[in-house]
Amino acid sequence: MSTTARPTVSVITATRNRPEQLENALRSIARQFFRDFKSIVVDDGSNNAVFDTYECIWQGLDNRFHLADPQTPGAPGTGPADARNRGLAMASGEFVAFLDDDDEWIAPDHLQVGIDAMKRLDADWFFADMQGHRNGKVTKSNWFDCAPFLITRSTQVAGLDGIREVPLAIVLRTLQRQVIHPDIVIVRREIVQRFGGFLKYTWQMRVTTF
Repeated sequence: MSTTARPTVSVITATRNRPEQLENALRSIARQFFRDFKSIVVDDGSNNAVFDTYECIWQGLDNRFHLADPQTPGAPGTGPADARNRGLAMASGEFVAFLDDDDEWIAPDHLQVGIDAMKRLDADWFFADMQGHRNGKVTKSNWFDCAPFLITRSTQVAGLDGIREVPLAIVLRTLQRQVIHPDIVIVRREIVQRFGGFLKYTWQMRVTTF
């Protein structure tokens, strides 16, 4: 659970009381071809039993995986937005990526492709496609199938297979159809920190019923 020297990418994972899913998420980070990263796990008040499993989870992981100073075990959670912001405060990489504890990066080249594309284009952020899975079955194979204009109104980048440069107007139009989940985003750290990180009230809005 120790730290490493300043990495190219800081990967932030917020977690609470989901040790089995967290382990799967961290293993998917460990499988990445791109090796110059630091994983920052922010625990948002998991119970004591979960903390007892962490030593076991970290066996087999190397010193790029760091458990941030946790909340008091069993404390009321402050929510994923606040947990991600705590991770951002500890991040030192040029780039920041996010992976929730109940998700996984399917492609082992996710970080490599994203960093290569951002450096090639001098881009501020990158987002990938994603799939929906439930009980081991694919429930949604293409997250952005509701936004075909992502392909028709974007430009294939020469020399980078499958990478497209998307105008900001098309990104904003996409957001009207489908959420761009933090799990598929890589962004320059200075950008996300300049804008103050994640808004805490967005989580409250998601769980409010009317």
